[in-house]
Amino acid sequence: MAIEMVDSIDSTNDELMRRIRSGNTTPTLLMAQYQTAGKGRHANPWHAKPGECLMFSLCLPMDPLSWSGLSLVVGLSIVQSLDPDQQLGLKLKWPNDIWMGSVNAPKKLAGILIETAMPTVRTTLARSVVVGVGINIATPTHDCMRIEPIGFQELESNITAPDLLLRLARTLIQDILSFAQTGFSILQDHFHKRDILFMQEISLSDGRIGVAMGVDNHGQLKVQGDSELWLINSSEIQIRSRS
Repeated sequence: MAIEMVDSIDSTNDELMRRIRSGNTTPTLLMAQYQTAGKGRHANPWHAKPGECLMFSLCLPMDPLSWSGLSLVVGLSIVQSLDPDQQLGLKLKWPNDIWMGSVNAPKKLAGILIETAMPTVRTTLARSVVVGVGINIATPTHDCMRIEPIGFQELESNITAPDLLLRLARTLIQDILSFAQTGFSILQDHFHKRDILFMQEISLSDGRIGVAMGVDNHGQLKVQGDSELWLINSSEIQIRSRS
């Protein structure tokens, strides 16, 4: 695997997606000190000052049995590497965030963005996945975030972005490659132990309200409505405050 570090780039995900489309699918880990156009899910901007965040993307050619549940596998791999004994209270917020603290006052530590692409040139190369990860090192000072952020330095004061990358990268790559062979189902119980949404009343982006009941063996969120169980593949989720 190629390992590259750059001072500044528009987006590590966008750069690897450009390479894939041009026919370059070399397995690559690309880390940046600063992103001028960092993004999260649904093209939401990801703001971070230089040195404030660990920002990297992985490019891996993959042909999995199913793509469903990959973001959950990535999140689970990261929290198990950073908090193996659950002493820090790292939790997973379906489908792509790492939170810590109580469900009533959560703080966001990290976000994950999964994208796939195929070369646009004539080639026999298969689809590749780009896994983007952003983990706060210092606590961000931006005041435009819906969920209060937290940096890992509040848990380990001297930690740096390269330190954190060394702690999680090898296992993360192994877990993604294992997912391609086995799928998500064998990790369903492990996800349940870190699921911050379980049994919480939530609202979906389409206006529906229900109770989160965990995930199925494909990584879909199970939401109990008034009269039926919904399986959610993609939606913005908000925890409803208790009155």
